[in-house]
Amino acid sequence: MHARGAKLIVDVVPHDFAGVNAYSAAYDIAAIGKVADYVDLMAYDQHGDGGTPGPVAGLDWDNAILQATLPDLNPARVLLGVPLYGRAWGSSFGGAAAYSNVLYNALTVPGAHVDYDFGAQTPFIVSPNGSLITYFDDADSLARKVALVHKYGLAGIAAWRLGFEDPGFWSLFRA
Repeated sequence: MHARGAKLIVDVVPHDFAGVNAYSAAYDIAAIGKVADYVDLMAYDQHGDGGTPGPVAGLDWDNAILQATLPDLNPARVLLGVPLYGRAWGSSFGGAAAYSNVLYNALTVPGAHVDYDFGAQTPFIVSPNGSLITYFDDADSLARKVALVHKYGLAGIAAWRLGFEDPGFWSLFRA
């Protein structure tokens, strides 16, 4: 790969605050870190499809997984995976969708309002009776995640999924 000018980037599920978990145990993160040019920590789906409502990737959770996973890696070769989508819990049980879609669907419910999860540094929308809860990352919450690159000396970010983001996300980067 290197002879052809290509780089090897391996996506892994990071450890969490408890260390190796049911999802990260499938990866020998230290060994991968020794051979890959970059390791992308898929730091999303803290709360996923079929689970309980909560942030897709709260800032507190991102900090915890970085602290748990970076001891096995060279931070200068790590990319922090950030979510550009939102998740709605209600009849869809945490289905993922584009920022514009989750906001539109949640805010068309009469009386729905935007709230904020201060620990996760993430906004969410809740219907008046609490039957629909939608978590999403906007440009502000994504800026806080991007700032972790500097805090931990990471190589940069990787994002899932382009085209799903708050359009303000692009203002975080220089032209």
